[in-house]
Amino acid sequence: MAFMILGIGFALLPLLLRLALKLRLGLPLLYSLLMLTIFHRWYQAHAGKH
Repeated sequence: MAFMILGIGFALLPLLLRLALKLRLGLPLLYSLLMLTIFHRWYQAHAGKH
């Protein structure tokens, strides 16, 4: 079951990326992916609590 969900996710990924680029969301998508993965500690340290 998990492999099926993972496979569907990987199958939809190119479609979602193409849609994001068509809607000019490439840079915001890249920024959010980097902040959630590579720069997670920096983001958490500098995220302001409003």
